[in-house]
Amino acid sequence: MPLYEYACPQCKRVTSLYWKNYAPPETATCEGCGEPGAGRKFSTFALHKTAATKMEELDPKYDRMVDEAFKNSPATSDPRHYLDKMTSFDGVPDRPDA
Repeated sequence: MPLYEYACPQCKRVTSLYWKNYAPPETATCEGCGEPGAGRKFSTFALHKTAATKMEELDPKYDRMVDEAFKNSPATSDPRHYLDKMTSFDGVPDRPDA
């Protein structure tokens, strides 16, 4: 059910109404002062962006910043550091380049 908001011209209170039909009334009775004639107002809404849109909006400097941070990080932060130290249960390295 959609939610519609109405602003009272007398007391300025906002009244919210759930309306089951497609055509809500143009005016409503104020819950604060009881006066009829509260007019419809625009409600807030949310706009969700897709992942593609978020990627397009990234600052082009972002990739350089990540590369710079990775270059300045310690060797132990690289997953390959730990892979090189791993051995199988029989003591023979699993990786041929290790």
